[in-house]
Amino acid sequence: MKETDSRTKVFNKNKYEEMVLTYYPYIDNIRVIFWDMNNLKMINDTYGHEYGDKAIERLSSVLYSFSDDRRRVYRIGGDEFIMIIDNPGEDEGKEISISAADMIEKANAGSNLKITSAVGMAKGYGRDVLEVVKRADESMYKNKVKTKAGRVG
Repeated sequence: MKETDSRTKVFNKNKYEEMVLTYYPYIDNIRVIFWDMNNLKMINDTYGHEYGDKAIERLSSVLYSFSDDRRRVYRIGGDEFIMIIDNPGEDEGKEISISAADMIEKANAGSNLKITSAVGMAKGYGRDVLEVVKRADESMYKNKVKTKAGRVG
């Protein structure tokens, strides 16, 4: 079975579901970072799906640049990505999310296509991986609502 998403080269949802069942429950501590691209529908409707695909590829490329044996990136939906970090350092998730945002901003500076994303984070025990993912998703959603209301933070 294929493990990576053909468009983005990050792990796909099937691999995510496999790892949630067979790997992460045996990891002591995890941190989950959840990214959801902002305004993908508007990009697709305004510029076409080709530009939407390029936006997804750009975001996934930035996220993939942080992946290694302890940090795995998964595309779990059209414009939704998760990184799960095994036994993270104290500020590792925050540092990654800040660095990723900086890289996206730099990429936006040289492009007509501007992308942003809402980010959420949570930490916990590997045996509770689905609960940790749920909390990261909820954190991301709260940030997305704040962003749409004009308040970031």
